[in-house]
Amino acid sequence: MQAVSSTTWPSHPELHPGLRILVVNPFAGLAGRDKVARAVELLGLEGRAVREVGRDGSARALAAAAVRSRAGRIIVAGGDGTLHDVVQEVAGSATALGVIPLGTSNDLAGRLGIPRNLGAACAVALGGAVDAVDLLAMDGERIATVGGLGLPAAIARTCNELRSSPAGRRLLAPLGSGIYSVVAASLILARGARPVVYTLRPNGGAPAALPAAALLVGLVERFGGGMRLVEGGRLVPGTFAALVVSARGRSELLRVLLRLKLGRRVTRGARLLTGLTRLDVRSADPVASFGDGEALGLRRRAFITLERHALRVLVPHSCLRPAAVYCEVV
Repeated sequence: MQAVSSTTWPSHPELHPGLRILVVNPFAGLAGRDKVARAVELLGLEGRAVREVGRDGSARALAAAAVRSRAGRIIVAGGDGTLHDVVQEVAGSATALGVIPLGTSNDLAGRLGIPRNLGAACAVALGGAVDAVDLLAMDGERIATVGGLGLPAAIARTCNELRSSPAGRRLLAPLGSGIYSVVAASLILARGARPVVYTLRPNGGAPAALPAAALLVGLVERFGGGMRLVEGGRLVPGTFAALVVSARGRSELLRVLLRLKLGRRVTRGARLLTGLTRLDVRSADPVASFGDGEALGLRRRAFITLERHALRVLVPHSCLRPAAVYCEVV
């Protein structure tokens, strides 16, 4: 497959609703070039507007160029990390995002109801309904699924490092999305809790200080290949949730991890905050941050807000919300 095309995007200003641009990451999850080539064929894009990216920031640059060209849609074949880069540029624009899930956990695809089946996902990207979904903004960085501070950021960074080489991908292939649980357990056993004192102000209310090993914020009930952030029905539309993991010691942290993986309610060692539209976080020490599985650097403060209807997405018609902001077919 000629993954990189010389096709140029139109420069004239009017919107081009029929223009499809495919950004592919053949190194996402266990995708492989055969699966990418099949997606290109199903989308009817052989030799047209196909751009191959890696972990070099090129996905974000391509998305920015698509938005400047007023592309009607950009289709991304990859994992949550590739989508995270694209979302930074597509959010707030008229360009709709189509998702072909080729990653490890595919949390955004799950949120949007995109099928795992390649043919069905391509059908949605070609003929789905356009909806608009909420995003989180953390100091200017958009998050489409789950982000946070502390231990989860170390887990995300370690998983990405392991997948950065062909040998690492082959070694991790049998684990699938279980890579996150395995890495989390390994890091907990190796480093323990390492709690940091956070000062939290949910929805602009009174501040509360508490030590925690991890802080997770999200717009989905499940993340990381099945770990439960919030119980079903408690994630109210137009809000986000935060899970503060206050467990101390290796055994208690492992217990919390196991309950999250099994989808059970965590009654000890964690505190769940729901109904959030903003969360101001300050930490006593610099802590690592992440969003959508991507490491976002160290910080002492995070101001997290909800951005309503910030991202136009292509979804199955059966998943279109009754009160959707956008109800067009493209």
